[in-house]
Amino acid sequence: MDEQARLQELYNLAILDTRPERLFDGLVEITAGTFNVPTVLISLVDKERQWFKASTGFDARESARENSFCNYAIGQNEIFEVPDATLDPRFRENPIVVGDPKIRYYAAAPLVVGGGFAVGTLCLIDYQPREPLGQKERDMLLRLGQQVVELLEARQLREIGRISKLVNDTLNDAIILSDAAGNITYCNPAAEHIFGCSSAHLSGQPLRSLLSEVDHPMIDIEQTNVAAGKERALADQPVEVCARRRCGEEFPAELSMARWNSADVDQKKGFVAVVRDISRRKRLEIERQRSETFLNAVVENLPSMLFVKNAETRVYEMFNRAAEEMTGRRREEVIGYTDRQIFPDRGKAYRRREDRVVKTGKISVFENDFEGADGKMHRIRTKRVLVDGVDRSSFILGITDDITVRHLAKQKIAHLALHDSLTGLRNRAGIARDFEELWNGPVKEPTAVLVIDLDRFKVVNDLYGHPIGDELLSQIAGRIVELLPSRAAAGRMGADEFLVIIPGRNSNHRAARFARALIEAFSDPFSIEGEKIHIGVSIGLSMSNRDGDDFESLCQSADRALSRAKATGRGKFCFFDPLMDAAVTDRRELEKDLRAAMAADQIKIHFQPLASLATGQIESFEALARWNHPERGAVKPETFIAVAEESGLIVELGARILDMAISEAARWDRPLRVAVNLSPAQFQNDNLLSVVSDVLEKYAFDPTRLELEITENFLIRDTRKAMETLNQLQKLGVKIAMDDFGTGYSSLSYLQMFAFDKVKIDRSFIQDMTDNPQSLTIVQAIIGLGKGLNLPVVAEGVETEEQLAALRHEGCSMVQGFGIGRPEPIECFYGLVMNPVPAALIRRQTAA
Repeated sequence: MDEQARLQELYNLAILDTRPERLFDGLVEITAGTFNVPTVLISLVDKERQWFKASTGFDARESARENSFCNYAIGQNEIFEVPDATLDPRFRENPIVVGDPKIRYYAAAPLVVGGGFAVGTLCLIDYQPREPLGQKERDMLLRLGQQVVELLEARQLREIGRISKLVNDTLNDAIILSDAAGNITYCNPAAEHIFGCSSAHLSGQPLRSLLSEVDHPMIDIEQTNVAAGKERALADQPVEVCARRRCGEEFPAELSMARWNSADVDQKKGFVAVVRDISRRKRLEIERQRSETFLNAVVENLPSMLFVKNAETRVYEMFNRAAEEMTGRRREEVIGYTDRQIFPDRGKAYRRREDRVVKTGKISVFENDFEGADGKMHRIRTKRVLVDGVDRSSFILGITDDITVRHLAKQKIAHLALHDSLTGLRNRAGIARDFEELWNGPVKEPTAVLVIDLDRFKVVNDLYGHPIGDELLSQIAGRIVELLPSRAAAGRMGADEFLVIIPGRNSNHRAARFARALIEAFSDPFSIEGEKIHIGVSIGLSMSNRDGDDFESLCQSADRALSRAKATGRGKFCFFDPLMDAAVTDRRELEKDLRAAMAADQIKIHFQPLASLATGQIESFEALARWNHPERGAVKPETFIAVAEESGLIVELGARILDMAISEAARWDRPLRVAVNLSPAQFQNDNLLSVVSDVLEKYAFDPTRLELEITENFLIRDTRKAMETLNQLQKLGVKIAMDDFGTGYSSLSYLQMFAFDKVKIDRSFIQDMTDNPQSLTIVQAIIGLGKGLNLPVVAEGVETEEQLAALRHEGCSMVQGFGIGRPEPIECFYGLVMNPVPAALIRRQTAA
């Protein structure tokens, strides 16, 4: 049995889930009385259920098909009977037999419809076993089942007739019936409307009278073919004809014809014709053709270059004559291709600009230089807009104008004099002019000046390259502009510095709100060519009438506030405070004192021991610079080192520290290593190799005893050059250690690129490891990495026995920190460095 075809026959009846009907209900009552059974059902078997059109003695309207008796009955062509279900192996375990409603007897006649499929049953049900039906009873049940089928099919015909009448009365097309001779016997309301006459007037008229004389031969031939049962041209596909209204007006129409036979006793025959008035469509087609002709003429004669691209594929679909002349390319070379195929060097940039148009739906205007067909560079302005096509597709319409003369005459000088070419924001001169216009206006309004500095922009620029850096600056400028308060202005002051002025009442509060909003906005990454780039901002603020009287002084005050914001942690903003002037003065004095201290050899070095956790013995010392100022006392290393870096003294200071460390280590009886930190400026200095080799030669010092410590920042700026420098240092025999491991962007990748001799875990992880599971996990990972690479790992900042025990448990190689030994003059360690016999500084691992 073709179940799919059977279900289709059932669905064609359109009877499932309909309301009860008197004829069906009466039939089941008659059947119940005839066979003296408590329950009779007209059951229609659906895909997963049986639904009851009528029932007696049974309340449910449907039940699951999988447990039904009817599922078996529809597969039979005769009566299906089960005298006692408890004795029938097919049903004795059935849930509706062993449980409610506990069916014992079942008999059914299949309901076979015209297609030859049983769509359901007329079934008898009893809750006691019964004797099998006799032949007369079986015949009676089959006849009653046939009565149900006739009711189903009659109902279907009534429904079809109702729908047909509804369609006939509401259809806009004319439906016309004629007899075998071609005379009209019926027409619908649409025919009366189209031809301008009543059905009574049309009745009896020849069908050909509705057409112009030129189409009479065609319809005569068609009627002959239809009558003879030959191939019909008008049945499968309508043809266009010239129809005629009663008033004599001719109009274009579509005509379809077919033969029809009635099913009544008289067996009437004739033709059915469907006529559609296509006058309006024809007018629209003519108007569209005229419009297209006119539009093509306009497009072709435009002085501007015009192009159209498919918004999805970016393939050119239109390219006018001006475009050919401007680009020197024929439209056959452009249409059907993308920018990347036509302009390989600029296609990517064009795509990026169009992406914004497609994404936002807003008009985009862009100016750029373009090499024309004449070989000269032209300044062009292209306006792009997203337009919708008739088939729901979208297109990018572009109009390009050559604005070379105007641009060179007016825009070049005026615009570039006051604006930043990359971001489109004002440059320093432009923002200064805006400030002066506000300041010199009729009312001097309070004005806030904000200096915005990008945190670690140079690192990002070096890591991703200048094109990405430029795009990042453009997006940053856009993000700043989006958040600007009313009447505020923004400018770009330098490579990674922006400036904003906010005038008006409560400008200090508005400036603070803007600063907070901007810092918050920068928490979201920038997306550039598939890269997610995170960058932060620090902001310094100053207020007119309080922190300065002119633009330059306000900028200086904001710069000082910016320095304070950075000192308190990146991603902050800070208002200028007069005390900051004192801090700047103090910084200058400290720089002057540092120069004097270096000239007087007042910078000394202390040594901090590094011990092996396995043996407890000292393995090496790290040399650390110290400065005891005659008036200030001990100056923190991070303070005077920062001053040395800012003032350019760090290269000379670093060379002196290296010289002092090797000079001292060369005197030791024990060949312990000495570690010296390199500053970024030292590492980038072209004389680094000669400085290191000279000092080694000067003191005849074993190069393998010297260990130079660098951080990951050294490698980010110019990785290739940095690797060359490290390889040359290693060739000298010098050991290289990576300091502050785990705090940078790509520490693991650098371990792969260069064979470091040691890594040092940053103290921040060590200090938190006993309280912070995340820090402990990082420490474990670095130690595990060191073991895997056979690389010694040093834990910095060890201060407590708890930290020492944890590191020993994890298998760390070496430790350094106040818990092992504070930085002291070397004299404090003479007992260790001048004694040839090693002594343990901490307990051995086995003693733990």
